[in-house]
Amino acid sequence: MLGFGAYSLRHDTFQIMERLPGVRPATVEEFGKYFDPHMEMIVDDDDQIFIGTDGGGIYHLIPDINSWTNYRLSDHPDLESRDIVIALYPKTDSSIYVGTRFQGLCTFNTSTRTFDCIERDRNSEFRLHIEATPAIEKDRAGRLWVGMS
Repeated sequence: MLGFGAYSLRHDTFQIMERLPGVRPATVEEFGKYFDPHMEMIVDDDDQIFIGTDGGGIYHLIPDINSWTNYRLSDHPDLESRDIVIALYPKTDSSIYVGTRFQGLCTFNTSTRTFDCIERDRNSEFRLHIEATPAIEKDRAGRLWVGMS
């Protein structure tokens, strides 16, 4: 089965996405086209869910009002490869670090709903020398660690 669900630590129960109270499941077409078995997902402090997809950018779910919104790095419909999101990490209250397959490291501003990708310059030691960022973590010193490939 494709999709996701919610596990309640308090009640020791698991609910599949299509059975969560008040939440409309994404269509089979959406899940079949963009959601692969290794999708990335984070939940923010307001219990909003951001899901990285395989060619569909980021899907944003607000469960309380049953709202799905899709945000893409590219406006061009033939450039799905630019919308492969393989890592998500909360940056601030209004932005998320986004690791992509071919765009490198980006940020997504949840207020303005815009992406900003770090410029890649293979000739400079001060730029990100990667195209794929499959892992993003921050240490106690505040350094951002980025997996590269």
